[in-house]
Order: sequence, then C-alpha cells, then structure tokens
Amino acid sequence: MQTKTTIDSMNSRGFTVIVGVVIVMIVIVGIMAFTFFSKSGRSNTSNPQPTPTSAPEDTEQDQEDEVPGTIRIEAKDGILTQVDTYDTSTYLAETSRGFEAYLANENAQITIPFVINSDQIGTYEVWIYTSDDGIFENGDRNATFFFDMSQKLLYQHKSEDTQGMVWKYIGNVSLAEGDHFVKATKRESTYAAFSFTSIKLIPVE
Repeated sequence: MQTKTTIDSMNSRGFTVIVGVVIVMIVIVGIMAFTFFSKSGRSNTSNPQPTPTSAPEDTEQDQEDEVPGTIRIEAKDGILTQVDTYDTSTYLAETSRGFEAYLANENAQITIPFVINSDQIGTYEVWIYTSDDGIFENGDRNATFFFDMSQKLLYQHKSEDTQGMVWKYIGNVSLAEGDHFVKATKRESTYAAFSFTSIKLIPVE
C-alpha cells in the first residue's frame, strides 16, 4: 500500500515538472518573439525610406516663371579678359553658387559673347543673378555691364544679406540682330568682391 502511494506521489511530481518545463518554454518563446518584433520595429523607425527632394529654386522655379522670349547669358560661357597680375583672387569656376564669375579687384573683367536672332530684336530688361552677405558697405561691390561697349548699365550695390542667390534688375538695353558681347567689371577698389552666375534678358513688351 505504501509502495503504491509512493508511486502516485512520484507520478504527480513528474507531471508537475513537465508542466513547469512546458510553461518555461512558452515563456522563453514569447520573450524571443517579443524581442524579435521589437528590434524589427525599431529598425524600421530609425531607417525610413528616402523621400524625394524638391529641385533648387534656381532651376525648376526659374523655368516655371520664365517670361517667353527670355534670353539667358551664362558666366560659364565667358572668359576673364582683364585681371591684374597681382590679382590672385579673381576666378571663373564652379562653386556652391553655380558656375561663378568672381571679380575680386578693381577693373577685373569678364567678357561673354551671345547672339541675337532676327526674331529677338528689341529692348530687354537686364537682370543679374548675384548674392550678398551684408558685411560690407553700400557700393563696395559696384559693377559695370557694357553691352557691345555702346550701352552701359551700372549695378549699384546695396549692402544686404540676401541669404543666397537673387535676381537684381540693373536697367534696359536695345539689341539688334547679330553677334554681341557683354563685359562685366568691378569698378571699386575694395575688399568686397562682385560675383554673378547668370544674366537674364527679359523682353520689354
């Protein structure tokens, strides 16, 4: 009788151990699953898919706002035609602002050729694409634009922080059919350079 009781007690303890083991395994599996999905969720959160970026204002926005018949004259198509031998700061090169004509010293000059076709004859507003940091005094970045040496427009520098490139209107020119050129020169002996990347000719109606 005692032997039977002992056997029953052992069977009961064995069953309890098995149940305990099963519960522990279930808990372990649950913890592993939670850890896996938790890491997966954090990974997706910290590494989102890249989103498209909008085009710079100088490209897309300018093209949308372009007046029909507008002519663009780019600094990259020009050559430096007058630079003093001691002037090591003037350059014509690609920068963060675009392909830039950077005229550092007085009389530094760039010449850019362009063509007017028969259907482009007329009067144009002249705009230059430039920038300013507002550090120097008014007039320190003054520049002169000569169209075929017969028409002269003055860029009168007004010190301001433009926070990037902006279009500045400098006057009107009348252009006939044929080959033309524009010369831009810095006309002040100051530490402030004058720079631009583009000229825009907008037809006057």
